[in-house]
Amino acid sequence: MPLSPDHIARLRAATPGCTRVCHFNHAGGSLPSQGTPDAMSGQLQREAHSGPMEAAGAGAQLQEQARQTAARVLNTCPQAIAFTSSGSAAWGMAFNALPAWQPGDRILVGRQEWAGNLACMAPAVAAGARLEVIPCDSHGAVSVPALESMLDSRVRLIALTWLPANGGLINPAAAIGQLARQWRIPYFIDAGQALGQVPCDVQALNCDVLKGAGRKYLRGPGQQSGLIAFTLEGWDGLALKEELARRGINIGANGVNYTPLDMQARGLGNIARIALSYFNTQEEIERLLQALEELAGNKRS
Repeated sequence: MPLSPDHIARLRAATPGCTRVCHFNHAGGSLPSQGTPDAMSGQLQREAHSGPMEAAGAGAQLQEQARQTAARVLNTCPQAIAFTSSGSAAWGMAFNALPAWQPGDRILVGRQEWAGNLACMAPAVAAGARLEVIPCDSHGAVSVPALESMLDSRVRLIALTWLPANGGLINPAAAIGQLARQWRIPYFIDAGQALGQVPCDVQALNCDVLKGAGRKYLRGPGQQSGLIAFTLEGWDGLALKEELARRGINIGANGVNYTPLDMQARGLGNIARIALSYFNTQEEIERLLQALEELAGNKRS
């Protein structure tokens, strides 16, 4: 359901950063509402006034409330929710909990798999497992028929980055989950960009592990990907990000080291990345587009 202009205005009023920058880097980290630093400082004040260990009980209650909320969002039980220091740490912990890898074991991944996840797989490859990339369909998404043709008893894991960090693609996570369930193959979904953008129902997805991030799109825009990757002729993506930041406009930029398999397959060195959220206004979008038009005539590589 679309948000009304009044609702968006209230949300922006509760987000201090909206008065300072045009923020289009929600895929990296969204602007927090004032409630976030208030909650953090409140816990620090309880520690200062009562003692850290004594204040821990209040912190534990807040964490349990967050666990209950996360379970409702993901359609699962609170006991299935774990909070970690980062998404990469969470994915690595889940991967390391799998049984020991043996020569001939197979790991199937989408071409857009996040580099941090690939790095976690290195010990399995060193033990003799094979890392295999699932072919893409004509739109660049993971091909479900191609995946089905690859499945056998040696496949020990299917790993999918649902919405890649370097483009607006949405991979067919639920269809892949149906195959994984039929074959009883563990299925990991990296939902770092999906959580808060698209419905994340772990029962419908048939996944064994879903990893997400609280700082990104949980305030997200609706049912389509709000991530736009692009290049501007004559500009390096990182240099473009820095120049726009000097103008009070935040965007992201990704290089080969973020999604290496896909970036190399597409011949891309780096990309600039706009990530929209619900509190971006038409005026902010026009400001961004005007800046890009000006920079297009002032090439810098």
